[in-house]
Amino acid sequence: MQLTRREALTVITGAGIAALAGVHTTQGETTMAEPSGPPPAYRGDHQPTPLPFDPAKLPGLSEKLLRSHHENNYTGAVKRLN
Repeated sequence: MQLTRREALTVITGAGIAALAGVHTTQGETTMAEPSGPPPAYRGDHQPTPLPFDPAKLPGLSEKLLRSHHENNYTGAVKRLN
């Protein structure tokens, strides 16, 4: 049996919608689900990774420029995120 999207949505009951929204119902009481802390991006456990290549061997851009941008821009952004 194949359902259309519209038919599938009509199958979802109020309890199903509440579960999708993070609402818990127990014996007539309705409460919102408690957040489990900050999202992973803001937990402060990010570490900058080293350059995945040797910047001295990249033609066209200087090693000093590549290292400077990596240390100042990328590493600084990771530190600010934490």
